[in-house]
Amino acid sequence: MYKKCSLFFVLSLFLGILLVPGSVSAQEDIGGSPGESVWAVTDVRVIGYLDISEEDSWEYIGDNRVEAYQHAFHAAAEEGQSRVFNVLNLVPAVNGHHFSSVTSMGYDSLGTDGLMNCGEEVSALVCTDKSGLGMSAGFEGELARGSVHTNIRMSPIMSPTAFYNFSGRVAEGRVATGVVVRSGSGNAEGGLASQSNYSQQITAEGEFYISHTARVGLGKGWSSCIW
Repeated sequence: MYKKCSLFFVLSLFLGILLVPGSVSAQEDIGGSPGESVWAVTDVRVIGYLDISEEDSWEYIGDNRVEAYQHAFHAAAEEGQSRVFNVLNLVPAVNGHHFSSVTSMGYDSLGTDGLMNCGEEVSALVCTDKSGLGMSAGFEGELARGSVHTNIRMSPIMSPTAFYNFSGRVAEGRVATGVVVRSGSGNAEGGLASQSNYSQQITAEGEFYISHTARVGLGKGWSSCIW
């Protein structure tokens, strides 16, 4: 059952944003033992050339629970002023792990023709004997002048809850952002009893402000995760 959960997670929820190999990186591997808090901080400020990419993943398979998290981001610019900031956190709780990622990226061409090509991608899955919830979210953009911010969380309190917030204040550039959330319930005897899907994609270009928030949770009484 849990192998099927992981396969569903990889094939159905992965947004597929292309990553750019980086030559500047500040990275900590978040792979830790179950029950151990893990976190990583990236803070890069550059005037001139920037090329950074980072990717982390974490997975826990227990008797009654599967959790899988993947996070990646990239940013590249040949000139101008760049700022890339990310805090990645995974904290154990009584009934699972709290996963969160906060990211900010900003760029100013400083009067040149420069652009920052940037993007972020997060996929998260929680599958237990009573509930199942998966989310994939992220953005891809080209900034001539402006900033973007994301806040992504997966929480196991009472029942799994997924949260995604994206905001961008751009004077010149292009951004595409999207989120996909899927959940389902059922049991081995009756099969899939119910399922729900949420997805949204937003694209903007020129001068704009975007604020997009999605929050999805599972109610009590879900019989099993059978994906």
